[in-house]
Amino acid sequence: MNPSNEAINSIFKSFNQIIWIVTSSYENQRGGLTATWVHQASIDIENPIVNIGLAPNHHTCELVSQSKRVGLHLLRPDQAEVAYQFAKPSGRDFDKFDGIDVLETEPPLLTDCHTSFKCDVFSRTDAGDRIYFLADIIDFKQNSVGPTMKESDFFSQCSYEQIAQLKSDLSTDVAIQRPLLRSFRQHKSETDDS
Repeated sequence: MNPSNEAINSIFKSFNQIIWIVTSSYENQRGGLTATWVHQASIDIENPIVNIGLAPNHHTCELVSQSKRVGLHLLRPDQAEVAYQFAKPSGRDFDKFDGIDVLETEPPLLTDCHTSFKCDVFSRTDAGDRIYFLADIIDFKQNSVGPTMKESDFFSQCSYEQIAQLKSDLSTDVAIQRPLLRSFRQHKSETDDS
């Protein structure tokens, strides 16, 4: 690895990102994942908009693309088990909602969380290794006024084995997503030159 890239990564890792649970459903499928790439996308209080970055190889990304609906959830700092359950490998293989109280709405919404947001997607941008969704927040429910879970809260509650699994899953995702980004950039370069 390029030493400069390691330093850049270290700077970004120093941010204590908010942990989000992203959920969606389409027809008889539902899915969710743990994410940090959720950001306010409008400063206009009359038009609350979020930008959500999801990897295209994730089941939840497919569900958001199909349904154009997404649930966003902030967790309390003591909900590391929920964050870990949604960080597990693909929801194509098992139900990440197992044992979690959920409103069977579209999108499915967790009932026990700090705050939940129901959103409708109005724009989708492919960036190779990420799909960025812009979505209107159409409803929300705040269950807590205390702090929300951040990465430091989550990792401090994970076991050594869980952290090792998360690192392994991250490496697997990078191996899948790196060629997607390269292909996207190559295609973009070729179309921009013509």
